[in-house]
Amino acid sequence: MGLPKQAGGADLRSRRRALTALWADFFSGMGEPDPSLPPEIGASWRRVRTAALPETADAGSAAGSPLADCRRALERSLREVADDTGFLIALAGADARLVAAHAGGRMARAARRLNAVDGTLWSEDAMGTNAVALALGSGRAVEVFTAQHANEVLHDWTCWAFPVRDPRTGTVTGALDVSAPWRDCSGSGVALARTLAALVESRLRELPADRATGSVVEVGALGHPRAVLNGRRLRLSPRQFEILTILALRPEGVGFDALHADLYGDLPVAAVTLRAELSKLRRALGPGVLLSHPYRLAGEVSCDLAEQLDHLARGRLRGALDLQRGESFPTSESPFLRMMREHALVSLRTAVLTVGGSGDLLRYLELFPDDLEVLEHGCARAAPGSPEHALFAGRLRAGPS
Repeated sequence: MGLPKQAGGADLRSRRRALTALWADFFSGMGEPDPSLPPEIGASWRRVRTAALPETADAGSAAGSPLADCRRALERSLREVADDTGFLIALAGADARLVAAHAGGRMARAARRLNAVDGTLWSEDAMGTNAVALALGSGRAVEVFTAQHANEVLHDWTCWAFPVRDPRTGTVTGALDVSAPWRDCSGSGVALARTLAALVESRLRELPADRATGSVVEVGALGHPRAVLNGRRLRLSPRQFEILTILALRPEGVGFDALHADLYGDLPVAAVTLRAELSKLRRALGPGVLLSHPYRLAGEVSCDLAEQLDHLARGRLRGALDLQRGESFPTSESPFLRMMREHALVSLRTAVLTVGGSGDLLRYLELFPDDLEVLEHGCARAAPGSPEHALFAGRLRAGPS
C-alpha cells in the first residue's frame, strides 16, 4: 500500500462515508469485498468476517518480546512524539502485543477507552483488520483509514504502521504504529511511523547478540503428548497440542486456510472455532511465541516426530527407535497429523525389517508387541540357540498380547 494522499476535510468525509457503506454491505452479507478496497484490506475482511470482535483490546504482558529489552531507552522519545503530535504512538512485538503505547491530545481518551495500553493484543484474531497486524503480516508500510478497520470501534481512527526488523537477524520483530483521529489523515503518518521504526531498529542493534535467541519450544508427539516452553511444561488441550504440533512440523509457517484443512480436513468446522483455539494457544504460550500471517512458532523449535524422520532419512535406526515412546495421535482426526503418523510408523517399521539387527527388532517389539511379521522376521534371522532366538520364539509361541 502506498503513502496516504493529502486530502481536504470534504474529501475525507466523502471517503469515510463511502468506506462505511462498503463495510456495512460486506459485514451484513456473504458477498466479496468491494474491488476498490486495497487487496490486503479485502483479504483481512474475509478472514475476520465471522469473528466476534471485542470492544476493547485484550490485556496481557509483552515481557517476552526482544523489543521489551530496549523499551526504556525509547520511552522518552515515543512519549515526546505522542505529546507533540497528539497521536497514539505504539510499539508492538512480533505477536502484535503492545510493548509501549503513549497517546497525546484527543487520542489519549480514545486509547484509554479501547484499552490501547502496554500489554494489549492487536493481532487480527484479537482486534480484526488493523495496521499493526497487517504490517507484521506483510512486512510493509500500511495505512488503515476509518471503516477499513473491520472492528467498528476503530472507525474513528486512521492508523499507519511500519514493520520493525531486528538488524541482528533480519526478521520482522515488531511494528511501529501511529494512530490519529480520522480527520487528521495526511501524508505524514507513514513517514512518521518509518522514522520511529528506524529509531527502534537502531536500539535493537545495540543489544547483545545473545538476546536475539528468543523462546525454546519442545514438542513431544511420539507417545504421551508433551509440550515444553523454555523448560516449563505446558498444559494444553488435545486440540491445542495438535495445532502446536502442526506448527512445529511446518517451521516455514502455514496460512489460516491451510491450517484449517490440516486440522479439520473436510469437517464442517467454522473458521471462528479455529480462531478461538489459536487465541487460547497464544495465551498459553505467552507473548512473542505464536506468530501470524503465516502462523508459525518463533524461536528455537524441536519436535521428536521430525527428529525421528530425520534419523531415518540418515540411516540412524537406533536413534529413531530411542525416540519412539508409543503411538502418536491414536484418536486424532487431523488429516495432516494422521499422514505424518503413518509416514513415521511405516518408515520405522520398514527400516527395522530391512536393516535392523536383533536388538533393533526386540526394541521395536517392546513398543509394538503384536506385530507378527516382525516377530517371524526376528525369529528367522536370529541364530538358532541364541538368547535372541529364544526370545523371538517365546513371543511368537505366546501369540499376540
